[in-house]
Amino acid sequence: WTQPWRWLMGTRGTLAPVWRAYHIGVRLRHGQAVQTGKTTIRVGGDVVHTIALYVIDPEGQERYGYLPPFRPAAVAAAVRSVS
Repeated sequence: WTQPWRWLMGTRGTLAPVWRAYHIGVRLRHGQAVQTGKTTIRVGGDVVHTIALYVIDPEGQERYGYLPPFRPAAVAAAVRSVS
């Protein structure tokens, strides 16, 4: 894979519309609360979500969507067709 991966990062409020638009189910795990002095922090939190792979062309249009199991050769051909 020679192209860079793009990860969507943000707050729950920022990401929720994207999850809805792409029909991604999401479960947030808040991790363990740890007390440090007068401050409580959460460590080990995680986001569990539907596995999906989308190929988006340089103009930002969704061209292909895959749910597991994907065929690597099909995904590679899709990426080549839009780059």
